[in-house]
Amino acid sequence: MFVNMLTDEEKIGFVSLMQYLSQVDGMVTEDEKLYLEGFCREIGVKDTETNCDFSAISIKEILALIKTPVSKNVIIMELINLAYADEDYSTKKRNGIKYIANVMGVLEGKIIEIEEWVKEGISWANRGYYIISSSEGDE
Repeated sequence: MFVNMLTDEEKIGFVSLMQYLSQVDGMVTEDEKLYLEGFCREIGVKDTETNCDFSAISIKEILALIKTPVSKNVIIMELINLAYADEDYSTKKRNGIKYIANVMGVLEGKIIEIEEWVKEGISWANRGYYIISSSEGDE
């Protein structure tokens, strides 16, 4: 949604963060794969530009590429969206997000604010899907 505000370098780093978060609970669900693939298509990042070899580059090195408060908030927002992609925002995923946010200097209050916004957005979108797919009121 807001990823167009990231630089190309931040986008590539961000995809690595998304891969990291999707694996943090020990399994990558099909919903997470689809979300990640769609996201990569949306921002024009190819699989070959990122990899899941986190021994080659540390999360702290990736996060060092993220400079502005706006970029940091966008990244936290999108990571929370990914965490909800399979409707299982687990403790491990939340802790992974908190770790990333902490390294970037994003405060706990901002994480909570973004989590609430994401939950409201999901609820709003689900209601929209229900409204348009419901045949109630049709002749």
